[in-house]
Amino acid sequence: MRVVPKSGGTPAIFASEPSRSLGIALDAVNVYFVEGALPPAGVDGTVLQAPKAGGSVVTLAAPQNSSPQFVAVDTASVYVTDAYGRVITVPIGGGSVTTLASNMPTPTAIAVDATDAYWVNATNQMNANASGTIMRVSK
Repeated sequence: MRVVPKSGGTPAIFASEPSRSLGIALDAVNVYFVEGALPPAGVDGTVLQAPKAGGSVVTLAAPQNSSPQFVAVDTASVYVTDAYGRVITVPIGGGSVTTLASNMPTPTAIAVDATDAYWVNATNQMNANASGTIMRVSK
C-alpha cells in the first residue's frame, strides 16, 4: 500500500504487508483496510489496521471462509462486506467477528452512521439475485 502527500509528489510505501489490499477507511488515528483471500479456496482474508503516521500493520481479524471486499469504520468497530455474501463487524481493537447480515447476493460498498450499516447489493451479470439495491441493518 502506498501513500502520496495531498499536495502531490512521489508515492511512498505506507504498509508493505498486504498483497491484495481492497477497501479502505480512516479514523483520526488509523487506516483500516482489508486483504481479500487468494486461491486456493478456504484461504481466509484479513481485516487490518495501521497507524496513519506509519508503523506496523496489525491484523484485527481473519474471518473464517471470508474474502473481505469493502470497509467502513466508526468509533467502535470496522464493518466489512465480503465475497461470501456477508456483512461483518470487528471491534477496532480486534476481537471476535460478528455477522450483521448473511446470504446477500453481492454486497459491495459500505457506509455507517450512528445506528445502522448500509451497503449496496451490486448488480452482477453473474448473479441473477443481485438487484442493485441499497440495504440497511442495525449495528
